[in-house]
Amino acid sequence: MDDVQREPIEDVVKEGIPQTPGRGGSGSVTSRSDTWVSPAEHPPDTAGIVKNAYTCGYLLLYCRQQFNAENLNFCIAIDGFKSRCQDRRAWPASSLSELESERKSDEDIPWPSQLVSEQVMRKGVQDIVEEYLADSAAQQVMLPHVVNERTQQRIQRIAFYGPLVFDECLADPMRTLERDIMPRFVRSELFDESKTMYSYIFRTVPNSRELDTPPPTGTILDFLSHREVQEKTNYTLQDIVNDRYLFSIMRTYLAKSFNSENLLCVRHISIFDELVASNAKEGAKREAWDIVRYFLRSDSDLEVSSTSHTRRQIGLELADPEAGMFSDVKDDALVMLKADFAKFMRSGEYAELPLLMIGKFVELKGPQRRGNFFNCFQKLE
Repeated sequence: MDDVQREPIEDVVKEGIPQTPGRGGSGSVTSRSDTWVSPAEHPPDTAGIVKNAYTCGYLLLYCRQQFNAENLNFCIAIDGFKSRCQDRRAWPASSLSELESERKSDEDIPWPSQLVSEQVMRKGVQDIVEEYLADSAAQQVMLPHVVNERTQQRIQRIAFYGPLVFDECLADPMRTLERDIMPRFVRSELFDESKTMYSYIFRTVPNSRELDTPPPTGTILDFLSHREVQEKTNYTLQDIVNDRYLFSIMRTYLAKSFNSENLLCVRHISIFDELVASNAKEGAKREAWDIVRYFLRSDSDLEVSSTSHTRRQIGLELADPEAGMFSDVKDDALVMLKADFAKFMRSGEYAELPLLMIGKFVELKGPQRRGNFFNCFQKLE
């Protein structure tokens, strides 16, 4: 990965919070679904930091460094459970008080949701109980006895409470975070970095032609003989995403129809994976933030398909990126890229690939002056 250069993450942090123009050009401000409020303007809000996946990831890293992450992990697990099990038609209430004021909680009701199965919800409940609330839980969260009892009663009436079943459990862990963790976190370097990097995401995104995307360093020609190159008439999608010549040709083809985001996304994720594998931690972190900035921002021209759950999970891992964190995004992008490749196979550019690769082989290894290979190359002149 020595060929791939990335601005160190420290350089971005040292710049401080930059201007954040949106796609409208210099001076326009990109809208944000989870707005970060600078502590220079207001005291940091614990609930807001936890709700925002990008900033919550830094708080989580800080808690792990302090060996005190169980309360935040519990809050994150409940948030994920609610996100996966949300069905506004079945459970329209937004709070426990609103829900319990509508009807008696001891009513025996049939399963109300067609979107979320009872099996999926009960499995989510079981996972949270076993990890955080059971006496033998690996990350046991200490809650008042009365809260534990009421939660167990709500679990028995899961059809009524739905995704709000754990809401009462959040109060004590959030108070602990507010009282014990936040005062130290806001004085830490991680807090400063979280503000800067969150703002960095909203810098202007270049268009597909301007995006700095290094092609693969290798080529299939390194592994083929001159006869094999001469006889090869078809190139697969895997060949294209891993070959520096084929990648550039397909990128140019897709750029004509402003449809290159999936190819570019797959390439940037491959770069990230290579940086992680080579233990280039700062380069991998910068690449991870750029992937979010280019391909997961909802207002980016290069946005690729991804679920809200996937985006939140990635946001939580940006403070300390790990291998495989973009695997779901890459899989989805490859599905879309297969459709792009099917169109590419019917194009004139694809039909010219065999002769072009013969020419590239000659550039790399010199003309083969014996046999049909050299005669075939003569046709290019």
